Amino acid sequence: MDYFVDQEEDKIGGDLNFCFYYENEETMMERFNHFIVNADAAIADMPDKNFHLMINRGLLGIYLADKKVAKQRNVRILARKLMRRAGGAGLFFFVNGWLYRRIRPGI
Repeated sequence: MDYFVDQEEDKIGGDLNFCFYYENEETMMERFNHFIVNADAAIADMPDKNFHLMINRGLLGIYLADKKVAKQRNVRILARKLMRRAGGAGLFFFVNGWLYRRIRPGI
């Protein structure tokens, strides 16, 4: 998710960003969905599965609440699609992360 959020910054700085290697945004989103599905599968048999699921979704929300997302039109559009996958837990962390970053400038 860090590469996803940092695309514009990395392009300007000439930094490596794995998102640039996808042939198009559709393929990149398919891979993100693949990661989400496999992260869920990895926790399916763990004790406290719901806690781990909340963490998986919460990470999406926290990353997508970054101010850099709002500054990048294409990233913002794709982030909305990812947030739909994140469900209620993702939305909870997104809203809290979004508010926190606006209340505490520089974070």
